[in-house]
Amino acid sequence: AGPEAGEQAAVQPSLSLDFILQTIAPTFALEGGAPRLQRQLLEWFSPRDVEAGHVLWREGHRSDRVLILASGRLRAEDETGAVQDTDCPGCMLGEFGLITGERRQNTVSAITDARLYELTAERWAEMQAQAPRLAFALATAALKYAGKRLHNLAIVLSQAQATPV
Repeated sequence: AGPEAGEQAAVQPSLSLDFILQTIAPTFALEGGAPRLQRQLLEWFSPRDVEAGHVLWREGHRSDRVLILASGRLRAEDETGAVQDTDCPGCMLGEFGLITGERRQNTVSAITDARLYELTAERWAEMQAQAPRLAFALATAALKYAGKRLHNLAIVLSQAQATPV
């Protein structure tokens, strides 16, 4: 069965940025493939270290950044009490909200000290203006991420013998 309210679900390793970029790099026909695409994207991100207990954002707040987890463990919890821990290096968080403008759907905090890479809304706007192809690649990665998350959710629901809506 899937996680109940208050229970934890682990993020699948297939949700790492590296995996997503490997799947989209051929679309962009880049020499150097996924590693080059990843380097180009990360040039727009800034490193950020946070201590255990630090709240990165709260549910309902404006989506103002994307994070990539380099090390550490983060926890996302929504209003229903559903909890998801993430310790997968390369996992992306907050990308969908930043790109779509939707408000945060959960509260994310650091369980341990963590090293992150952050793309702010301002840098996202600059990327769209100065490197639109790269911005499109990030938006494509976000859509792939969303698709993978929905697929993983469908698996959990089917294992719980529930029907996804």
